[in-house]
Amino acid sequence: GSLMCVCVVMVGRSLASTLVLLTAFGLGYGCYLAVDFAMVLDVLPDPSDAAKDMAVWSIALTLPQMLATPTGGVLLDTFQRIGKADGAHPDSVLGYQVVFVLAAGYLLLSTVLVRNIKGVK
Repeated sequence: GSLMCVCVVMVGRSLASTLVLLTAFGLGYGCYLAVDFAMVLDVLPDPSDAAKDMAVWSIALTLPQMLATPTGGVLLDTFQRIGKADGAHPDSVLGYQVVFVLAAGYLLLSTVLVRNIKGVK
């Protein structure tokens, strides 16, 4: 995930290349989520409470996305304005670079935190 974010920032200078990179990112993220769901089911303490536990986990997965969308929009807009402020860079992508680098950082953090999960079969 982090590598894809960096690639989009570094290589995605046209709409076509950005769409290709984002498609690859989406496919990779889908695989990540499938493994994530399987791992969660393996570490649940009580199989009879699996539905309740998965609901809590789903909220924990969805709530940050709901908060990140408007926050990311504000960051994107703010840094786009900063990048274009001097008039010398009307095609600035600073906002997108900031958002994708931030996403890469969060993905790296999640990689470190997932290593601390114990008890996966």
